[in-house]
This record gives sequence, C-alpha cells and structure tokens, in this order.
Amino acid sequence: PLTVMIVGEGSGYFLDSLDQAKQLAVLHLSGDLRLYAGSYVGPGGSQTGKRVIVGVFSGPQSELHNNRHSPTVTGNPGNNGLGGVTVGNYAGLGPAFTLAGYIAEVAIWGRALSHDEIAGVNKYAADRYGLVVLP
Repeated sequence: PLTVMIVGEGSGYFLDSLDQAKQLAVLHLSGDLRLYAGSYVGPGGSQTGKRVIVGVFSGPQSELHNNRHSPTVTGNPGNNGLGGVTVGNYAGLGPAFTLAGYIAEVAIWGRALSHDEIAGVNKYAADRYGLVVLP
C-alpha cells in the first residue's frame, strides 16, 4: 500500500514511476483525474483550480480523493509499486505528457492512510494553501 498527496492544478501527469515496469501514476487526462497501477481507476472528477488530490493505492481498496475527505472514486488500479518518482511528467513519453500546470506540494506515505488521516492531511493542505476541501 501507498498514499500520495498532491496540491496543485493542471492537466497531465502529476506523479509517475521512473520504472515503467512498475508504473504507478496520479494523472489528469481527458478532463478527469485517475489513478494507475496497471489499470485505470477513474474518472475521479474534473480538476479545475488548485486542489488537494489524495491517491490511496491499496489493491481493490484503492481510493482517489479529489478535494474531498470522502473518496471521489474507488476501485482496483492494479498492484504496481513505485519504482522511483518523477513529478510533473510521464517517465515513458517525455514532454508529450508534461503537466500543464503546477504542483505546490507532494507527500508520499509507504502505507494506506485511514480516512481520519486523510481528513487531517486535507485540513493541513487547506489551511496552508487557503483551499476549501469538501467532506
């Protein structure tokens, strides 16, 4: 299990694995946020404006939180792990999928955070960056 928190906005890859054999990504393509770790989970809603995005990668219990304490979408994105990290780009295709936007902060935990912990992370990010996060 792994949890990723990103504060930012834009279209493209927010976070990807350097090792394409272990690709794990949080991305915004075709107007929707998605998780990927072998297959896609999403759409997780549009991403307009600065947001707190939390991806919990935990097999069938995976969740994508799009500016919300409660999950926007759940499912099984696969079992790929994180083989190194690239931020703001898809490691496999270079500039074609570079993030068109910005990232204010990235945090990664080596476990699945609980809903109470996700609410705490959202509160921290909302307070720090002046955002409104929904329940």
